[in-house]
Amino acid sequence: MSRANDFLGMVEALKNVAFPTAIVEATADEKLKICLTCPHGKNGNRCETTAKHVSKVTGQTITSTGGCGCSFTLLHRQGRKKCHLNRW
Repeated sequence: MSRANDFLGMVEALKNVAFPTAIVEATADEKLKICLTCPHGKNGNRCETTAKHVSKVTGQTITSTGGCGCSFTLLHRQGRKKCHLNRW
């Protein structure tokens, strides 16, 4: 994603936070539900750039990378940026 798209996505998100619509909020709720099941979104506030979780297969702690670091409030209320981990 280019810096221009990042900027435009942020503007769109801020507009949608200031002037929410039912469609935007429903989409944000669905994205949040998905993010809360991900090791990078367990804190509930943002998509962490690194996350630790226990492997269901080996029982070992695994550190994974790939989260974007964005605030869920803004990330979920714009349509330009997609999940870095392809969850939505």
